[in-house]
Amino acid sequence: PAEPAQPAAPVIAAPSGPTLQVLAYTMDEQTHTITADDGTELITGESAYPVVTLANKAAEAKINEHFAEEKRDFDEDLQEYADDARALIAERGAQDFPTFGYTVTHSSARCDSVVASFIEDSYVYLAGAHGTATREGVTFDMATGDTLELEDIVTVSEDEAEKFVLDYLLTALQQPQYTELGLFDDYAQYLPEIVEEDGCFYLTNEGVMIVINDSFIASHAAGLIEVPIPYADFTILKGEYLPQ
Repeated sequence: PAEPAQPAAPVIAAPSGPTLQVLAYTMDEQTHTITADDGTELITGESAYPVVTLANKAAEAKINEHFAEEKRDFDEDLQEYADDARALIAERGAQDFPTFGYTVTHSSARCDSVVASFIEDSYVYLAGAHGTATREGVTFDMATGDTLELEDIVTVSEDEAEKFVLDYLLTALQQPQYTELGLFDDYAQYLPEIVEEDGCFYLTNEGVMIVINDSFIASHAAGLIEVPIPYADFTILKGEYLPQ
């Protein structure tokens, strides 16, 4: 069962200008523990999902429903992982069972009168050699509350946008800070799949951040790889999505 935490003080983003729109949000933080009938802990977890407040109530409702649906998915996944834990205990015995873990947290990357862009970090441990960490971005149009994918924020077609990002990555990843991570010899063949994924980017005040998750183009030891594209270089961005 989830144990609701005390809500944090609201975080308020209050951009200036003629189209002032204030975004306030708190984090719905919960801890979770599921145990077997004999008291063995099957899985422990933590979740933190934003709850936003906007003057635009229609946009507010859309954004909050998005995170509410994500929270429902988290709860379902938690139960499925608990079932997997029961099966593993039946196979190995409780004395050799390492408690599973599942965590999903959110943080803001950019919040202004134009967009609200959040980072979702998740971590799953299912008794393997190590857990799996994943990062995704989710960006909302503040005027409508709609989620924004790559094709929504650019002046070109989806295929052209993906090629633009792919070409940028192919050049950027040749820089020493990336090559010293020990990129796979054939890493370039995996980049199109990364660019095509929903959640492959989020917006910051400086530019578009491209997310390359653990083990896609380098070993697990390299961890998460992020490649920033400054707005000055991201020339296909629609003008209305520049920071105000």
